[in-house]
Amino acid sequence: MKDCKNKILNQILYQPKTMGDLIMDTTCASETVDKYVKELEKAGKISHRKSKFKIFFNPNLELEKIEFFELMLNGSVRSVILLLLKTNKISQLELEAILNKSCPTISRTLKLLINRNIIESQYLAPGIKYNLKDKPKIISWMHETHPKIISKMVDGIVEMFAQ
Repeated sequence: MKDCKNKILNQILYQPKTMGDLIMDTTCASETVDKYVKELEKAGKISHRKSKFKIFFNPNLELEKIEFFELMLNGSVRSVILLLLKTNKISQLELEAILNKSCPTISRTLKLLINRNIIESQYLAPGIKYNLKDKPKIISWMHETHPKIISKMVDGIVEMFAQ
């Protein structure tokens, strides 16, 4: 049982996790995970944020990185950000075609990312192109919130969009 507590703490300190991810990654029973999460939180070793998902994280991690992690839980957002990391400027039509997502889905995703000040739009004839405002900052956030995705990108071992 103590092993589960250490696994949970190490997982959360390594990167933010949802409850479902903790149960899956630690292979501990959900009741056990719940018990130790409460214990660790009470001891001040971890924190949580409640939104659509309950996210557990290292208390030293900045709020903007937690918000970024939460954004990346959305598959469309994650796909668009990963594609924008690989490209310079891309149109909505290109995003739709490459990611095989509908126009409304990509449109909502772009609007969300623009409102969160993560991407910017530029009118380049014949249309609007999108790009990340600060790639180095996004990459640094991903190092702290999604290290496995970054390692896949760097190593080139597997296609990033398989997630």
